[in-house]
Amino acid sequence: MRRFFDSMKNKNVHIVGLTGAEASSILRLLTENNVKNITGHDLLKEGSLEKSYNTWHKNIPIRTKKKEFNLFAKTVNNIKFYSGKNYLTDVQKADAIFVPQSWRLYQENKKLRTVSQNKKIPFYSLTGLYLKYAEAFKIAVTGTVGKGSTAYILVQLLRKSGKTVYFAGNESWMSQAAEKLPVMKKTDILVLEISHRQLIDGFDKSADIVLVTNILPNHLDEVSWNEYIKLKMSLIKKQNAGQTAVLNYDDPVLRQEAKTVFSKAIYYSIKYIKKNTKSIQKIFPDILSTKNTHYPINILAASTVAVVLGIKPAEIVTNIKKISVLRDRLCLVQTISGINVYSDLKSTTPWATLKALEKIENPIIICGGYTKGIDYSEFVQNVNAKVKNIIIIKSGLSEQIGEKIKRSKYLSADNFSQALRMAYSVAKKQDSILISPAAAYFYSKFLKGKAPLKKQLTSLFPAEIKSEAGY
Repeated sequence: MRRFFDSMKNKNVHIVGLTGAEASSILRLLTENNVKNITGHDLLKEGSLEKSYNTWHKNIPIRTKKKEFNLFAKTVNNIKFYSGKNYLTDVQKADAIFVPQSWRLYQENKKLRTVSQNKKIPFYSLTGLYLKYAEAFKIAVTGTVGKGSTAYILVQLLRKSGKTVYFAGNESWMSQAAEKLPVMKKTDILVLEISHRQLIDGFDKSADIVLVTNILPNHLDEVSWNEYIKLKMSLIKKQNAGQTAVLNYDDPVLRQEAKTVFSKAIYYSIKYIKKNTKSIQKIFPDILSTKNTHYPINILAASTVAVVLGIKPAEIVTNIKKISVLRDRLCLVQTISGINVYSDLKSTTPWATLKALEKIENPIIICGGYTKGIDYSEFVQNVNAKVKNIIIIKSGLSEQIGEKIKRSKYLSADNFSQALRMAYSVAKKQDSILISPAAAYFYSKFLKGKAPLKKQLTSLFPAEIKSEAGY
């Protein structure tokens, strides 16, 4: 790590997407270690530095966030910073460029893509830094569905067993931990949730344990199906024989890919009990019967890794009863006139929303967003059979499946507030309103810059909520 900082001190370093969680953490890491020649870039409009920072640092308490922003703003004042119309000024003069995982998604980064194709200027990602430089024992969790929740369950199980654990990576509701890299010890554990975009930029080293939850045809608007599989398996393919891959045996793609795994493969399975480790088999009934909103398959995956790390099965059984959920992972937000409103905003694929539907009674879904080249046939079939109503905010999703939904079930909304009003108007007591996008970019397209969901509900239904609370 020290050699890395020394190598950066005489270079012209550029950081893209400066107000984002990844870039701001990298900025802090570099400046705290005396890297001074830094240029920052961000698409934000003039005067919106704090607003943009707050948008991308969602789950930090207000007082802490204000303190951290003030430190960030002070640092920004001491570097070159280009935004708005001047975005990417001088980026071609960089000796090193740090990019967030989302950089390829913006049309404004055409110039940056050109620079990257020249191969003369090295590009760095935060994921690559974690994997290469963290002294801690590294666990990477990836997959199409369930990786965030599985990683969070694992973090809690490890912490409850007395381990010092850092949690970072793709999870947008958590803080990044780049600035903690210099203080991580070999006895610590770093859990990383990793998306396919974080793997596109490449990495030099893999993790000690790589857990893959599943591989389903997602993001096909960005990469081909074969490329997507290769990206999801790339962490495992980079492992050595002394490292461990933990795989979901119930996923047919992973069963096939496991034949080429060089590291030690360990399976977990809901369908085939004997495919689980002997320790997991002993607590298998306890995992399936756990009363919380987590899905059993995610608890099973996290518990399998915990067992690999030497945590006793009995301790796991005790602690899985105490684990909480990440924000916007199928959590009850409000009850209005006997109608439960659930936030499942992180379910940005049809499969994730279908999983949520298994736990919800009398569901009315609010969906919308971009479909990423996914086939929604299974989703439509299940919605037509099991859902009371589906409200789709006008978007790529409504264009793709709107005409395939039964007319008696389908409602179209222009915006999120209208969708909430529609859902409440058709709901009856003991029904559930489930806000589960089933598609990408729901937050950025429909919620970014708006009040938190609970405040929006209070604003839309003040009398009903007061009545529910009994005052």
